[in-house]
Amino acid sequence: MRYLLQFPSEAQIRDYIIIKLEDDEPSDSIKFEKFEPFMLTALMTDEYPTAPAELLLAAFRTLDPEGKGYIKKDVMHNLLTTQGIPLRTKEIE
Repeated sequence: MRYLLQFPSEAQIRDYIIIKLEDDEPSDSIKFEKFEPFMLTALMTDEYPTAPAELLLAAFRTLDPEGKGYIKKDVMHNLLTTQGIPLRTKEIE
């Protein structure tokens, strides 16, 4: 969802979204056939508002403590591949 710029809270994901989208038998995945209509509705109704631009800039500023105005490629690559939900190499290239 976050790749689609939708930012539900962890509580919303846990208490509502996963319950609504999972099958009768809990599993580690959600079927696309259930996710697509849910996500289309969420996008059309702006159910999960996007983060303000200033919040995004503040996040990048924490990665640039010296205020140089940029983040080194190797630092960004390391963060994107080892923190949070790691990106695959082909997603970074």
